[in-house]
Amino acid sequence: MTGYAARTALDASLLHRLSGSVPLWLQPAQVRDWLSTHGLRIAAIVIVLSLAQLVVRRAAPHAIHRAIVVGLPDGVPGEREKRARTLSSVTVKVTGFALFCVGLFMVLGELGYSLTPVITGIGISGIAIGLGAQGLVKDTINGLFILGENQFRQGDFVTVAGVSGTVEDINLRRTLLRDIDGTVHVVPNSAIVIASNHTRDYSGVNVPVLIALGADLDRALAIAEQVGETLASEPRFAADIVEPPHPARIEAIDEKGVTVRVLGRVRPGRAGAATFEYRRLLKQALDAEGIRYAPVAPLPPQQATPSPPPPSPQHAAKGNSSHAAEASEHEHAP
Repeated sequence: MTGYAARTALDASLLHRLSGSVPLWLQPAQVRDWLSTHGLRIAAIVIVLSLAQLVVRRAAPHAIHRAIVVGLPDGVPGEREKRARTLSSVTVKVTGFALFCVGLFMVLGELGYSLTPVITGIGISGIAIGLGAQGLVKDTINGLFILGENQFRQGDFVTVAGVSGTVEDINLRRTLLRDIDGTVHVVPNSAIVIASNHTRDYSGVNVPVLIALGADLDRALAIAEQVGETLASEPRFAADIVEPPHPARIEAIDEKGVTVRVLGRVRPGRAGAATFEYRRLLKQALDAEGIRYAPVAPLPPQQATPSPPPPSPQHAAKGNSSHAAEASEHEHAP
């Protein structure tokens, strides 16, 4: 009996030592306990935050669109939609990042990590990063002002940091532009000092027309006005014309001719097509009326025919003697 008890105690001691050296994930009882408590909490955190992100992704665009449509006055069609699309994209991205950070801290807490040193380390690292990455801070601050002041939106044609293009995406750090050649430019928001929005509320038609000095100026101005009305009545451009192109002023009169400035307003993004069509119609109308609309090169100076040199005295004397001989022969002739 004593030997059996000793063996039993020895086996229990060995099992205790072995169980103490076995990792947690190889101990079924402890794994079940951990999964039933911490595992369920982590799964609940992931599911709840994923559902929250899904709700934000689906509900935020509709809520922002409704708030902008109700809160802003009616303007050019498409302007409120562009602003709503821009704010919705930024809101979804920022919310997703915030939910990820919250979920990460909660999961770390369930895994047994103390959040106090983590938060302290993040604070110290944040100070170091803030000192070393001031450009990133400037990008974020400038991005907040761009979005808050509605300087430009997705779909606008802008000029920022010396680059012109259509805004394809914008967030708190950078602005993504695609130029007319298809090249994509990534512009940090801190580099945007002056932002020129070419499609805010409307786009302008700006056409200089040079009329020759000898042409009928009044008739040319009437034709330019008529062409603008014709363009506004065309089905392709009727919905795009806000103000028909018309002669606005005479800018210059010089040796080249009379420069007339034609101005008009169209819907955002339609200035290129409207300007092209206006110039085409104007050329046809001026050609039909025979009005010269470009500087005419001056005629080359006509060269005078050189006069023959005066005869020399010897040639003049010989000529006179010959004439006298001929006259005497005529006198003595029978």
